[in-house]
Amino acid sequence: MKRIAWIVLGWSALLATTQAASFDCEKASNHVEKLICTDDELSQLDERMAGVYETALLDENIARTAKQTQKQWLKKRNSCSDAACVKSAYEKRMREIFPDNKPRAVLAPRKFQASLDSKDWVVIFTNIKIDEERAVALRNINNQDHPDRQKYNEVGLRDSSSKVRGFAASFYYTELDKLTPTLLKIIASDPSQQVRFSAARNLSCQFTCNGAEYTDEDIRALEDNFPLIESSLRNTETEQMGNLAMEKELLHMLDFVWCDMTTDSQNKLAKLISSDLTIKLTGGSQEIIIPELNFLAKKILNENSGNSCDL
Repeated sequence: MKRIAWIVLGWSALLATTQAASFDCEKASNHVEKLICTDDELSQLDERMAGVYETALLDENIARTAKQTQKQWLKKRNSCSDAACVKSAYEKRMREIFPDNKPRAVLAPRKFQASLDSKDWVVIFTNIKIDEERAVALRNINNQDHPDRQKYNEVGLRDSSSKVRGFAASFYYTELDKLTPTLLKIIASDPSQQVRFSAARNLSCQFTCNGAEYTDEDIRALEDNFPLIESSLRNTETEQMGNLAMEKELLHMLDFVWCDMTTDSQNKLAKLISSDLTIKLTGGSQEIIIPELNFLAKKILNENSGNSCDL
């Protein structure tokens, strides 16, 4: 069975255990608070409600109303006689505070962020227009294994924000022979240096990380897209002279799979890295030869010359 390439390169924390209530259960003062402390679902809802309320206080547009209505809501909640009533009270209150279900995820305390599930993050990703929040949302959609995360990564790859594209390039996954050309196009053409590096690190890890498995078909996908590899290593545009992380990732991957490529592909690659690899600073036109990058390329070439693949 063909391996599905998926390397998680971001947060991996998913709350798998019951959250404690937002208050000290040893000081529970009424029937409802005691009920919350003994019911896992209500305890989680209470923690989440506390985060929603904290977030509301950070938003000047709704903070005053949230404060004015909080005591009245607590009184109503505390009048409940069973768990179903308490649950309904929490759900209605959260919809009341954020009727469009658009909490400010980045401004919110981390405790609140952790209380959101992948469906909440999808709402934020698809509705919020603030780049930082949508980037955080996409990261958590992936970290919390949303079943449609592939769809949202594909949307993220086309986003106008480099922050969102960067996370999408890190998490994007599919069958490796299809993943390879997609990531190589990003590496060769995305205007953001960080996005190109994220894509290069993702692709490299599919071949080189511990436990990685690839087939001859996956190698052919690399060889068939050699022009994109060449574009990525020759005269690439960079914002910072000293940042060659993307190029190093690509060279490391090519060194690792060298002996799995056909002789024709090895010769093409040897010709490429035996010439001077150059970069251009963003906005400039001058080609700059980088000794560090070319030293690494020549080292790889020397190590793979002759009959090294037969050893």
